Amino acid sequence: ALEEAEDNLVIDPHSRSVMEGAIQVESLRVRDVMVPKAKMVLISSDASTKELLEVMISSSHSRFPIHNQEQDGILGVILAKDLLSYFAGNGGGEFNYREYMRDALSVPESKPLGSLLREFQQSKSHMAIVVDEYGEIAGLVTLEDVLEQIVGEIEDEHDQEEDYIIDHGDG
Repeated sequence: ALEEAEDNLVIDPHSRSVMEGAIQVESLRVRDVMVPKAKMVLISSDASTKELLEVMISSSHSRFPIHNQEQDGILGVILAKDLLSYFAGNGGGEFNYREYMRDALSVPESKPLGSLLREFQQSKSHMAIVVDEYGEIAGLVTLEDVLEQIVGEIEDEHDQEEDYIIDHGDG
């Protein structure tokens, strides 16, 4: 039906792509789009303010799970804007992340993406920790990961563009 609508110029190719993405999102699971644990940017629960800043600056992310290494669990999530707010308010010394930590949403890796999207909307959350069938951390998933399945890749100012122009020298 979407192909026919596009052929009859009822919708444009981009609209068709978004509609197909919205339909397909119901058939995908969290495990299909999550960032695996090995690639997660975690902040240790015993990190100093300096270490916290270094991780935040080098990763260019805005949300960071606080990892308790002893129990291999996530205590909560810190937002970079909370750290900025702390320093902007003339906060000196060590940043006590526990004062700013937010609860981490946990979801099973088998959860349907459509259901996760509704949960993100209801909880006003943008990130969830993905757990496997044993309750172990499997990875994380963000609202952006889900939306990209619907609308396609969302590039931001920190994403690296592929350079298809190669300088071979001498013109």
